[in-house]
Amino acid sequence: MAINRKQMQHRQINGKPSRLKKRRHHTIRKRIRTYWFVFFAVIVVGVGYWLGNNYMLLENQAIARQSQGLAKKQKVKSVSEMKKAIANQAVAKPDYSGTSQNLSPDEIRKLADSPLVESLRAYVQVPSYGINEPVYEGTSAHVLAIGVGIFEPNVTFGQGYISVFGHNMGDSQAWPTKFSAMQNMTKASVVGQKILASDGKKQYTYKITNFQSGVPVQMLNQQVAAHEQAHLSKPMIQLVACDEDADFQAHLRATNYTDFTCNKRLVLTGILE
Repeated sequence: MAINRKQMQHRQINGKPSRLKKRRHHTIRKRIRTYWFVFFAVIVVGVGYWLGNNYMLLENQAIARQSQGLAKKQKVKSVSEMKKAIANQAVAKPDYSGTSQNLSPDEIRKLADSPLVESLRAYVQVPSYGINEPVYEGTSAHVLAIGVGIFEPNVTFGQGYISVFGHNMGDSQAWPTKFSAMQNMTKASVVGQKILASDGKKQYTYKITNFQSGVPVQMLNQQVAAHEQAHLSKPMIQLVACDEDADFQAHLRATNYTDFTCNKRLVLTGILE
């Protein structure tokens, strides 16, 4: 039976798709699946690379949780209560020598896991930068692993001069822990903001009057000694952390992240309102 030209056109329009069209649709679907696979592969590799190069972030978050858990189990002690506790060997004897130790995040985390009990003196906050840390007596390696520490003995918040030292954990661009957020500060952005300190009985509000970066360790030690001996017209607090600037980062890369020596400090100064 003959088929005329109109019947052929009708079949081409209304009939089943040709093999060529099927192949074309199959090719398009295959390409789409390939694009999605490549997209997710890039995401997975990117996340893996980021985590691999930011292992400190994971360590720091673990340390932060440890610090918060330890602080919640203790009550803040005054100077007199601390002395009684030490006499009764209920807490560790304060050690004020740890500010120059250069430990890796992994070493700090191991120290934070220690069951050693320290004397909790207060809490310190810089609300505008998300700093909120327990303050312990002394600046031993263990104290600075579980929180931040008071640099000199027999000092009281709200009176005279007090300096508080804490680690810069190198996570200032993510979720800063300890005093890492100080790396993000500038004098223009932070002067006029508040430092809050609570010793369990009273909250003290210090107005930030100065911020210094790149302070050599020797110069800082001279400043601290001068403040301790001076008769201040108003009580002063200083928060101190390592300055992990471009020089420090270059040194860290050059040593393949094995030498965390830092010779400069960040110093935040506040006067009691």
